[in-house]
Amino acid sequence: MASFLSQSADLLAAHPHLFDGGLSRGLIYFATALVFGMRIWLALAPQLRPLAARVRWLSGVLGLSGLLLAFNLLALQAADPFGAESMAFFADLASYRQVMSSSFGLTWLACALCLSFALLWLHKPVAWLFAAGLAFGLAANSHAGEQGVAAWMYWVDAAHLGLGLSWFGGLFLLAWDRLGGAMQLAREEVLRWSGIALPLFLGILLLGLIRLALTFQAEGGLNVLYGSLLGLKVLAVVAVMFNAWKLRTTLSQDQTLNKRFDGFLTWELFSAFILVLMTALVTQLPPS
Repeated sequence: MASFLSQSADLLAAHPHLFDGGLSRGLIYFATALVFGMRIWLALAPQLRPLAARVRWLSGVLGLSGLLLAFNLLALQAADPFGAESMAFFADLASYRQVMSSSFGLTWLACALCLSFALLWLHKPVAWLFAAGLAFGLAANSHAGEQGVAAWMYWVDAAHLGLGLSWFGGLFLLAWDRLGGAMQLAREEVLRWSGIALPLFLGILLLGLIRLALTFQAEGGLNVLYGSLLGLKVLAVVAVMFNAWKLRTTLSQDQTLNKRFDGFLTWELFSAFILVLMTALVTQLPPS
């Protein structure tokens, strides 16, 4: 335990932006998931179309906040790569210019454009294309992107992320309708969602395992902190699977959506939030 804590402390000291970097990426994940989720529900339940206006504002605020935070962190790292105690809240102007001319900065700018166009045309199928662009941009600004866009790891990571955010966005908007009090969705629409949620999640699991195998092959192992966060992510996946199974059982047994259904939905959403948080933190650490 002492060795584990010591190695984790060393890794945290070497990566002082772990938590704020995870926050910025988590906000962008959430914004992207809302776009994917809204497109799914517009196909499954057109009566949710009025919800798109609120989703547009929420996704825009979260995405803009995450992107600005990501730009600021890159500038701080450029100005003082290993500063942790004396680092200012904002970097100098030269550091921001340096970020804007870097591949990371240009990729985040491309993500900002994709998010803007996705929200502008959220009611139209073309929003899928811009949401996919966001997923590819997020993968490019991660460890998978270090292998190059021609590498299998990059494409697997982008597909894994796209499926994962589609599932999370769909689940969140289902919970928004049920737990937020609107309750426009009937059992029939929820059954349609259940019919695509399972294949989506199975695809996420399969691509996640392939991604992990490619990481092992490329890195030759995992450090203790990365492995610990990955272990927490696996626990969150197990919790999601358990609550999803209970939800499907409830749907098959009850002819109406009741408090029992809403209870399992609440726990699945909570587990999904933990899963997204662990994913955002894991992307901020080198695997080995």
